[in-house]
Amino acid sequence: MRHFRPKLLRGLIVLGIFFVVIISTELLLPYPIEYTRYTSVDIRKIIQNPIPFEGHEISSAATISTVISDESLSMVEVAEGIILVFPSSVDVPREGDGVVFRGISWIHSNNSVLVHEFYTPDSDSSTIRSIPGILLFLAMFFTVFTTDLDCLAFLTRRR
Repeated sequence: MRHFRPKLLRGLIVLGIFFVVIISTELLLPYPIEYTRYTSVDIRKIIQNPIPFEGHEISSAATISTVISDESLSMVEVAEGIILVFPSSVDVPREGDGVVFRGISWIHSNNSVLVHEFYTPDSDSSTIRSIPGILLFLAMFFTVFTTDLDCLAFLTRRR
C-alpha cells in the first residue's frame, strides 16, 4: 500500500471540509446571500414563496416560452409561468432563449417581474475557447512544480 504524505492528506481533508460547507450552505440556506443590491435567487424558489421578494430587486434566469408584444410594453412568459415585462425600447428575446435578468419582483401581486436589464447567454460557447488558457496554466504550473509519483505529490522545482 502506498504511503500518503501528511501534507497531501491534510490538503484532501481541507478540500473535503470545503465541499461539505458549500453543499450544506446550499441545502440549509433557502435563499442565497445578497452580494449586490439585487438578490440572486432561483425563479422556482420565488414562485414557492413570493411574499419576501415583493417589490424587491432580484436577479434570476429563465427560459422564454411565449412572446407577447404590445405598443408600449413588451412581455414574455417564461417556462415557469411568470411574465417578464420589458421596456419597449429594448429588443425582446425570442421564444426558447434562456435569459438572465435583473428587475423588480411583482410576482405576488400580478405574477410579473419588471425587467431592468437582461442578457442572453451565448448558446454557441464551446470548450475550445478555454483550451489556450488551460494549456497556458499547465505550462506555467509545471515550470514551477514537478510531480513525485512515489508519494503522489507536487514538489517545487529546485533551481
